[in-house]
Amino acid sequence: MYTHLKRLERKKANETYDIVKLICTFINYQMAKEYFTPPETVENEGFMDDIKNIDPNFDEEKYKEYLEVEA
Repeated sequence: MYTHLKRLERKKANETYDIVKLICTFINYQMAKEYFTPPETVENEGFMDDIKNIDPNFDEEKYKEYLEVEA
């Protein structure tokens, strides 16, 4: 029952989102496109090398452990 209600809520939320998106597109297409288009993600290359250049004693393994603990 709970799952069914949550699915209905999600479906209504998605429908509302689509309606708002459509209305915004008519009002200001460029702004709607900018707001509703998912952002591009870029893999940061060379980040660890940059940190190692700043601090030669930097331990990459400890950094990875720290990220896993915080996530």
